[in-house]
Amino acid sequence: MLVSKRAKEMVNEGKIIAFATCDREGWPDVVPILQHYWIDEDVIVIGDLPLKASHDNVLNNRHVCTSVWGNGLGEGYKLEGKARYEINRPERDYAKNEIRKTKPNDPKETVVINFTGVCDISRGSNAGELIMGEES
Repeated sequence: MLVSKRAKEMVNEGKIIAFATCDREGWPDVVPILQHYWIDEDVIVIGDLPLKASHDNVLNNRHVCTSVWGNGLGEGYKLEGKARYEINRPERDYAKNEIRKTKPNDPKETVVINFTGVCDISRGSNAGELIMGEES
């Protein structure tokens, strides 16, 4: 298991995670994501991307990261990985079913992220340290 139990718990506890992408020229784009669901040990699905820039960035550069942090910003994790769009796969169906529990409409997009690394972004001497996976 690449993603630690604590990092997963924090993603599940939080209502919003930060989702970062970059365009072809290296300009970053960070958006809040509310509809995110674990579908495997190191795989998360996002039910919708709120901005066209995020959509285009995933199509042009699959490298992404998400961040989650605790109250008071004391504890946090950055999860790095590669994203892809899914149209007619079990991941999309899963996201649709989860979203329908709280919203009447289906997601416009379904993005699947396979995480390859986790960094500690907590305050203290370990800040920025890779704790699982490979440097990207």
